[in-house]
Order: sequence, then structure tokens, then C-alpha cells
Amino acid sequence: MIYVDILVALWGESYEFCLDGNCIAAQLIEEVIRTIAAKKHCILKDEEENFLLIDEQREVFLRPEWTLVENGIKNGDRLILI
Repeated sequence: MIYVDILVALWGESYEFCLDGNCIAAQLIEEVIRTIAAKKHCILKDEEENFLLIDEQREVFLRPEWTLVENGIKNGDRLILI
């Protein structure tokens, strides 16, 4: 399991997640959007493909088809969802 902070640029809020390192980044984006939308009581329907994750420290976009480990994500990293 990998603990990361995800800053959601849309709302300017940060959330802590415990994630499976073998999770595909595209699946993670869907999961994060659903989780946060439920907390915010809003619907972001069919828009997951319009979002991207950035590794804040390395300033690189995560490849959606790679796992978190393949993308070089480790405990304590901070990601930005845009």
C-alpha cells in the first residue's frame, strides 16, 4: 500500500489516500473522482478521461496505462489531479 496526498486542483483541496501500488493510474483517477464527488455531493459524470495526475515533486504527468509503481510513485508523494 502507498500513502499519498492528492491535491484536487478543481476545488483546491487535498485528500489523503491509501492506494494499491499495482493500481493502474487511469483506474485510480476514476476512483478518486468518484470518492471526492461523493464527499462534495456533486456529479462528474463521464468526465474521468478529462482528468490527469501529476507527480508534484518530479513535475511529470502519470502515464494512465501504467501502475503507480511503474510511474515511480512512493509513500508520501503528493499528486495533483487536474
